[in-house]
Amino acid sequence: MTIRINDAGMAILKKHEKCSLVSYWDIDGWSIGWGCHNHPLVDALTRWSQEQCDQQLIEDIEAVESELDHLLTIIVTSNEWSALVDFLYNEGYSHLSGSTLLKLVNAGDFKGAADEFPKWRVAGGKPNADLEARRADERALFLTPDQA
Repeated sequence: MTIRINDAGMAILKKHEKCSLVSYWDIDGWSIGWGCHNHPLVDALTRWSQEQCDQQLIEDIEAVESELDHLLTIIVTSNEWSALVDFLYNEGYSHLSGSTLLKLVNAGDFKGAADEFPKWRVAGGKPNADLEARRADERALFLTPDQA
């Protein structure tokens, strides 16, 4: 399977995820690479090469894009798709699947949907500057017309 996220979407993902060749603990458990969570072979002592991290990212994006395919009922542009892939990669299926953001996208209300991105900025019960920046980047990409 070939991933469909465009270069601009991938740039947002990599800007906000960063890559760690060494496992680290985050809110969801052990992570490594480009924010790969709960991989069955990752623990406190795990080390990956850049190649392993990049390959896992592709596999993770393939899974996210498959989920997004099931959630969308309309066709979206490449930029809208890529912004939604990054959002889903970060927030997860359960958050997007019941969201107003998704409902507005599927209703064709793209301006309303774009205005939902900034609302997803809370971590640990408090506004988070990193999430605010990521949502701003996703929103800007979502609203950017595709190049002909």
